[in-house]
Amino acid sequence: MFVAAKGGHNGVSHNHNDAGGVIVSLDGEPVLIDVGVGVYHRETFQPDTRYTIWTMRSPWHNVPLPDGVEQRHGKEFGAKGVTFGDDGAVARLRMDLAPAYPPESALVRCERSVELDREQGAVLLHDEWTFEAPRTMTLVLITALPPVPHPEGLRVEAALLRADTQNFDVRTEAIDLDDDRLRRVWGDRVYRTLLVQREPATRAGHVLRIERAEAA
Repeated sequence: MFVAAKGGHNGVSHNHNDAGGVIVSLDGEPVLIDVGVGVYHRETFQPDTRYTIWTMRSPWHNVPLPDGVEQRHGKEFGAKGVTFGDDGAVARLRMDLAPAYPPESALVRCERSVELDREQGAVLLHDEWTFEAPRTMTLVLITALPPVPHPEGLRVEAALLRADTQNFDVRTEAIDLDDDRLRRVWGDRVYRTLLVQREPATRAGHVLRIERAEAA
């Protein structure tokens, strides 16, 4: 199991609005992906058009989407209070993602913890959030392969993604790729799964556990 996660801010060179983003692979095969960047155009380098490109925007990265509000670009938008620890058995990255979103998100805090549990062979994505008033959270998962519905969440090839299907709806859509550069990497399409909180709440959370699925 391999995991990469991003803290930082959305004002870096070649930025995507993906503070808190996560990539996961199992046995060298992609589970959660970053789609990457397509063929470069003039719009890619213009500040007023760069973030109209879907691959640059947070709704198409593995990050929270609070009440439908996406992250903004700029150094002032990013993760705060970032900490990292690794005791050999578990590596853990923690951060507060609330500052990555504009005020209309109504987020008070949005704590994300990304853990690689080497002993159990699992990646755990803990999210806890607080809104100013009852709102709904959506968690975005991007995969290269079509997720297969499972009683405990989703299966992506050899990986099982255990999700809270009691409190979150699971909605998957295909994203057709018309960019030559992206098609060379991923093929004709990638997939976006949305874990949508069913009931608005001021405070809530979710744990996504990614592990090897049992052989059929």
